[in-house]
Amino acid sequence: MEEEEKEIKLITLGNSEVGKSSIINQFVFKNFDKDLINTIGMDSKNYEIKIDDKTIKLKIWDTAGQERFRSIQKHYYNKVDGILFIYDITNKTSFDIIEQWYNEVKNYNDNIIGVLIGNKTDLEDNRTVTTEQGQELAKKLNFAFYECNSVDGENVHEAFESLVKMILEEKNKNKNKETDTALKIEDKRSSEQRQNESSRDRKEGCVC
Repeated sequence: MEEEEKEIKLITLGNSEVGKSSIINQFVFKNFDKDLINTIGMDSKNYEIKIDDKTIKLKIWDTAGQERFRSIQKHYYNKVDGILFIYDITNKTSFDIIEQWYNEVKNYNDNIIGVLIGNKTDLEDNRTVTTEQGQELAKKLNFAFYECNSVDGENVHEAFESLVKMILEEKNKNKNKETDTALKIEDKRSSEQRQNESSRDRKEGCVC
């Protein structure tokens, strides 16, 4: 029987024009819209993805990259399960600012599960950020790393799937920890109860 998980919340972060909306559009609708307008404030999409025997419901928040919308985005940082940090491989500035985005999120969410995405591999001739630079930053931030192409969908699904799997793995770890803690508490209570019963039996059997 197929299991259904609770909704997982994701958010995209990165400068304006790096292709955040296009990546979400490609993931959800499997197409590229060259006339897609820039996101103003926040937008969201719902999607279901199958991981093993589970149907995972996703809510994906798309953010504007402009500074004036940062105050809106900050309210979501501690509400999400995972983050897609996106830069444009043809725009070095969008890459250099990723750590700033990361540090901003850390002020609100100390347990960041993320994936780093270098978008626009279809513009390889204009590349200013090497694959190795992306890999090094991802390693530093402890993120998975993908270079994507939102035009034809290269690695887009893989990046989202990887992030969701990491989130599920972390949730399972936390669930196991909670179970272990509950069992330890129950064992302690049982042990104390046995000790109390044993002490009571000794008192009742005592001839003074």
